[in-house]
Amino acid sequence: MAGIGVSERRFQADLDRARVLPGESGHTVGLLRLLRRQFALLGDLCLDSELYFCYLQIDDLIYRTLALLLCPRLDKMIQVDRHFPPQVAARERIFEDLLEWIDANLCQPISLTQLEQRTGYSRRNLQLVFHQRFGCGPIQWVRQRRLELARQALLHPQPDDTVGSIAARLGFSSLSVFSRDFHALFGLRASDLLREARRQHG
Repeated sequence: MAGIGVSERRFQADLDRARVLPGESGHTVGLLRLLRRQFALLGDLCLDSELYFCYLQIDDLIYRTLALLLCPRLDKMIQVDRHFPPQVAARERIFEDLLEWIDANLCQPISLTQLEQRTGYSRRNLQLVFHQRFGCGPIQWVRQRRLELARQALLHPQPDDTVGSIAARLGFSSLSVFSRDFHALFGLRASDLLREARRQHG
């Protein structure tokens, strides 16, 4: 339902969690009503032949309705974007959701395994998608986002900020690696940028 290339692992957490479906939501009420009608259809005497079930695929319709009820994120993903076919739109939404999650968690360690689990993509697919979009792998992109946030923090430092404290706050465990990567990306030293920012704002 979510499109080709989307693994069921993406919805495993939704399916593993026991919960009561909210009865007040118009969307949920509509899906439950639809599910009741499907079960009523199963009991219809005119459908007592297995042949009808095979051609009408009522069981598939029930599975899909249950999936929408149990996996709220799935409903959001399959809303077809008018500019893309359903499979492309679903993949785009998965990728945009992943980028938002990365930005919200840049101060925490982020591993390739976590990215696989969040998207259901294989490592190879993740590498391909990031290279197509950003020209680098996912972990390299995470590092670049952290360095960009560090640059912003150095340009607008808090009174107690140091290069080391900013680097640590953004998940860099090694100050020397941070300094090297910062210089390689921006062509200047982090300490020089912080000094200049303090001079301008001080």
